[in-house]
Amino acid sequence: MTMVAAKAVRTRELEYLRRCVEEGDIALNGKAVREFESAFAKWHGGGEAIATDSGTSAIHLALAALGAGAGDVVLCPAINFVGAVNPIRYCGADPFFLGVEEETLNLDPAVLATFLRESCVRASNALRLRSTGQRVAAVLVSGLDGTPAALAAIGPLADQYGLPVVDDAAECLGAVRDGALAGTRADAACFSFNTNKIITTAGGGMVLCQSQSLAARCRHLRAHACADNFEYRHDAIGFNYRMSSLCAAVGLAQLEQLEVRLDESRHRAQLLASLLGGDIEVTPAPDNCTPSAWMTRCRTRAADDLIARLRRLASEGIPVRPVWSPVRRSNPYAAAPYFGAGREDEFHRTSFCFKTSNRLSDGQLHYAAERIQREFAR
Repeated sequence: MTMVAAKAVRTRELEYLRRCVEEGDIALNGKAVREFESAFAKWHGGGEAIATDSGTSAIHLALAALGAGAGDVVLCPAINFVGAVNPIRYCGADPFFLGVEEETLNLDPAVLATFLRESCVRASNALRLRSTGQRVAAVLVSGLDGTPAALAAIGPLADQYGLPVVDDAAECLGAVRDGALAGTRADAACFSFNTNKIITTAGGGMVLCQSQSLAARCRHLRAHACADNFEYRHDAIGFNYRMSSLCAAVGLAQLEQLEVRLDESRHRAQLLASLLGGDIEVTPAPDNCTPSAWMTRCRTRAADDLIARLRRLASEGIPVRPVWSPVRRSNPYAAAPYFGAGREDEFHRTSFCFKTSNRLSDGQLHYAAERIQREFAR
C-alpha cells in the first residue's frame, strides 16, 4: 500500500493565485507578500514578519542582522538539519555544538547553563570563549519534529549573558510550549514553508522579530541592502532572499487552514501512539507542551539495523525517516567543537520519525502502524 498525501492546492489557494495573476501581482515582495507577512505576525500575536525564499535563508538573514560575522561562534544543538547550521558559516562564523535533551533532541538548557558558566567570560563588551577569545554572537536553538525548544529556560540564560536567541522553528509552526507559541520567545524566529511542512509556499520561509529595529535590518539585508532604490546604492553586503507574491498567495491561503491542519496532525500523532507498542515507544511530549506533530518520534531497541528497516518501510511509501544525525558527523563540521555528554550518536541509532503531518486517512495510518510493527518484530 502506498501512502499518498492529499493535494496541497485547493480552492482557496487557486482563488488567491488567480487574484495575483489578474492584478499583475506576481513580483518579489508584492502585495500578497505584505498580506502574508501581516497575517503571519497577527497569528503569532504580534511582532514583525519578514518573508524569505526559504527557511535556511531566514536563518542566515536573522544571524546576519544580529551581527554574526567572521571570527565569531554561534552556539547550536549537536543534532539538527544541516540547513539550519550552514547559515552560521555563510556569516563567516563557526558553530559550537552543545548537547541535546534525550526526550526532545533539542538543545539542553542544563548543558547551555554549564557551558556559559564554565567556558565563557565577559571581555571587551562581549561574551567570549575562555579558550580562544572568540566572540559568542548568538545561540541558535531548534524545535525538532514539531516540539519547540525549552525557551522558558534558555531565554533567561541568554539574557543573563547578553546573548541574542535565534529560534529555528521550521518544524514547529503552531506548537505551544510553556504557554507560548513557537517562535515568540526569541529575538528572531525562523520558519520554513518547504513542501513537506505543515503549510507550504512551495519553497519559502519567514523571520519573526520582536524588535522593529531588527525587523528593519532584516528587510534591508533581504533586498541587497539597497540604501537608495533609484540610484541602487548599497551600504552593506545584502542578499536576494525575497518571496514572490505567487508563493505568498499559497502561504496566505494555507495559513487560514493552519488550525485545521494542526488538529489533523495531532489526531494522527495520538492515533499512531495508540497503535504502536512492543519494542517501539512513541516519545511523549514534554510537560506543558503541545507539539505541532509535524513528525512523531519513536524509540526502538533495533539499533544495529535501524536504517535498513527504515529503508524497507520507506520504499513501500510508509512515511518514516531517521532522526537528524549529529551534525559533527558530516564532513564540513567534523572538526567543529562540542560540549556535552556525548550521547547524540546513541539517540540517532535508536530513534526514527513518522511524518504525521502527511494527510493520511485513519485506515492508512492503521496499515502503516501494522507494517511498522511487523518490520520491527523481525
